[in-house]
Amino acid sequence: MNRIILTAAASLVIAASSAQAQMLWETEGFDTPESVLPDPARDRLIVSNVVGQPDGLDGEGYLSLVGYDGSVIDPVWVSHMNAPKGMALLGSHVLVADMDTLRVIDAITGEVVEAHSPDGAVFLNDITVAGDVAFVTDMMTHTIWRYKGGEMSPWLTEPALSHPNGILSDGGRLIVASWGQGLAQDFTTERPGGLLSVSLTDQAISQIAPDLGNIDGIAGFGEVLVVSDWITGELHMVDPKTGAAETVATLSAGLADISALDGIVYLPNMMSGKVGALNLR
Repeated sequence: MNRIILTAAASLVIAASSAQAQMLWETEGFDTPESVLPDPARDRLIVSNVVGQPDGLDGEGYLSLVGYDGSVIDPVWVSHMNAPKGMALLGSHVLVADMDTLRVIDAITGEVVEAHSPDGAVFLNDITVAGDVAFVTDMMTHTIWRYKGGEMSPWLTEPALSHPNGILSDGGRLIVASWGQGLAQDFTTERPGGLLSVSLTDQAISQIAPDLGNIDGIAGFGEVLVVSDWITGELHMVDPKTGAAETVATLSAGLADISALDGIVYLPNMMSGKVGALNLR
């Protein structure tokens, strides 16, 4: 796997951020956990459980509620989903990418208040919010969907997205995690993916960090990004301006849609069934 050569400035930023890396806790008992979403207003984490195969349409997926100390608040908060993956908060609602359906859930009651299954949606994967608009990746169709005001429509379909997985709003652009080219049945690729920048103004696509790995999750971490490689279990820090990158932890395969809050990175692992918290302050 190729590595990006660090500039001196980027090295200082990344090293300062990762010097005190420490696993705070790990909680077992989840069923193929794919994503962890911090919900600071309600002092909790939301965990999506795929349950079985990542493309299952079996109604067995669910969401769990977990405390910031790793304690389980509600093991099955929302049930009867298919294979829920990425999530985002939009106002008083939790948005969930659930295969071919975007589910809109009341953040207080857990009630599914909207469900959108637009024609052409196949493998919805991650969500980010920019103002009152949400953007959703579709990994198998090289598409980014747009959700606003109860309506969902394709925003950009482009093979150059190379199986888009994670997504993060960053000012006037979207940062997209490309899984890579030549996708095999076991989710390995002929060529690794990386991070892309997509302009919100004209949809122009540019490279941030190519050939980085099979990137799943993206989280903002101060002036840098933290990204996860699902295949290798590596956690990288990336300078979003220069693309300079460094591996700051090597965990186990299956490291999926991470998130970060207050210097803590939350780590769902689909293979082990664990969710953990890593202190990178």
